[in-house]
Amino acid sequence: MKRNRLIITLLLVVMLTVAVTSTALANKRLYKARLSASAELHEVIDSSASGSAIVARRPQGFDFQMFVRGLSGPATAAHIHGPASETETASPVLTLCGGPAPALFATCDSVFDPATGKYQLQIQGSLSPALLRGITPAEFDDMLEAGLTYVNVHTSLNPAGETRGQLIRQ
Repeated sequence: MKRNRLIITLLLVVMLTVAVTSTALANKRLYKARLSASAELHEVIDSSASGSAIVARRPQGFDFQMFVRGLSGPATAAHIHGPASETETASPVLTLCGGPAPALFATCDSVFDPATGKYQLQIQGSLSPALLRGITPAEFDDMLEAGLTYVNVHTSLNPAGETRGQLIRQ
């Protein structure tokens, strides 16, 4: 009798663990962008910049990760813009680094790569609702879902943006 109760308890624990894990995974959504200088909608000077960005939507908020290489100089700012399709521009809705404030990071800590003579930028962190400019978290979520947000990185040589990529749900 005790053995049957133990087996039933263990089965319930296993089923609950599987259900909780499945729910957590179902609530996670990923949006990815491939950044390139050719995706910018204006002339880009002296750039081979490319990279990738990921926004992960979790029940508790958004996480962000980006890596860009081949920048013509140190990054002066990086943003998420929206709402805009791949053929449109929009104002920043979130500052990743640089200005305008508030920003995930006050400065863009670019690293010089002596092998290429170019700069790299890596950003990683959690995006809090306090960082959003003029939109609510729900509006940001809706723009992500609709594919109407893009990431871009600015440099002194390319102040309007040196590399860009549209965030698309995966």
